[in-house]
Amino acid sequence: MLADPMLRAGRTAGMNAALPHADLAAPPLVRVAGLSVSFGPVPALSDIDLTIGEGELVALAGEPGAGKTALIRCLAGDIAPARGQILVADRPAPAGSAAGARRGIGVVWQDLALCENLDVAGNLLLGQESRRLMFSESRFHSTAAALLDRLGIRIRDTTRLAGSLSAGERQMVAMARAINGGPRLLVLDEPTASLGAVEAGQVEQLITGLRAQGMTILVASRDIDQIFRLADRIVVLRRGRVVADLDPRVTHPDDVVALVSGQEVDSSARGQLTRLHSLADRLVSADPSSSLSLILAALGAALGTETVCIHVATGGSLVCAASLGFDVAQLARWSRLPAGARSWSPASARPGDASRPRSPGHARSCSHEWSRPAGTGG
Repeated sequence: MLADPMLRAGRTAGMNAALPHADLAAPPLVRVAGLSVSFGPVPALSDIDLTIGEGELVALAGEPGAGKTALIRCLAGDIAPARGQILVADRPAPAGSAAGARRGIGVVWQDLALCENLDVAGNLLLGQESRRLMFSESRFHSTAAALLDRLGIRIRDTTRLAGSLSAGERQMVAMARAINGGPRLLVLDEPTASLGAVEAGQVEQLITGLRAQGMTILVASRDIDQIFRLADRIVVLRRGRVVADLDPRVTHPDDVVALVSGQEVDSSARGQLTRLHSLADRLVSADPSSSLSLILAALGAALGTETVCIHVATGGSLVCAASLGFDVAQLARWSRLPAGARSWSPASARPGDASRPRSPGHARSCSHEWSRPAGTGG
C-alpha cells in the first residue's frame, strides 16, 4: 500500500535503529512543564515534564489509564490543564478546541474521527477546502490524489466512501489529513491498536518514512516491540506521572515492561543473567588468581546475599572450598560437613545450636549453600 521508495528506505533504517535526525543541541520544539490535570477528584496527570526535539520521534509508553491520552488532549488544546504550561517553539500554547492546529500540532486520535458518509477526498480536505477546489470536482479529487501519492499511500480511487475502507486504509487517510495541515508536531494516539499485523506494518512504514523526512512525531502506544522499532526516546507514564525517559539503544524491552507495570527493573531473571554475562566478560581478561573472588561476588549479587560458602565433596564429606563474607569463627562451623547434611532451617534448629544463623544475611547464606552427592564437585 506504500509505494514511495523513500518511505521504504526509512522503514528499513527504522527497524534497526532510531534515525539520528534530531538536533540535541537545539532548543526543544515542544516543552511541557509541571503539567497537572484532574477529572473531578481523580488526578489524570501530575507534574508532567516532557521535551520533544525538532525532528525527533518520541514514544509514550504506559498501561491504559496511565495518562497518555490525557497528555495528548492537553497538547491538542482539547482540555486545559489545572497547572503547568505547554510551550511550542518557546511560545505559550493557547487553549481551545482549535488550538492544536493554531499551535502547529496535528493529532490522529485512536477513533480516527473520519466521516464515513464522505469519500476519501472529502475526508482528506475537510476544513481545508478553498474556493478554487470547491468549484471544481476534478481539481478537488486530483488534489487529494496528489497528497496520497506524495505520502506513498496507494489509495487510487478518492471517490470511495470512508466507510468502505479497511482499518489500515482508514488509519492512513486520517494520518494524511493531519499531515496536510502542515503540522510541526504529528501526534498519533495508538495508531495500530485495532490493526492486523500486515496493516500495522504498513502504518509503521508510513510513520518511519515521515520520520526519515524530518517530521517531529509523538506516538502513544502499548506495543513495546513497536516502540523499540520506531522511537528515538521512550517516555514511560504510570498513574499520571513520568517514571522514566529512556534511550531505546541502551534499554531492554523487559525494563520498559517492568516500568509500565510498576515492577523493580532489576528484579527480573534477565537482570541476573545480564550481571552473570558481565562477569564472564570480566573473567576473560582477569588474572586466574582473582577469578574465584569475582565468581563469588557475582553469585552473591545474583542471590541477594553478601555471604556465600561453596562446598565440594571430598572423601565422604563436604569441605568448604571457597567463601565470601564469613569471619573465621563462622567458617569453623562450616569448614567440613557430613555428606548429605541439610542446610539450616527453623524447623531443624535446636535451642542453643551454634549453627543457628545470627542475622537475616547469615540465614540467607545458610540457605544458599550448594551440596552435591559424594563423588561430585560443585
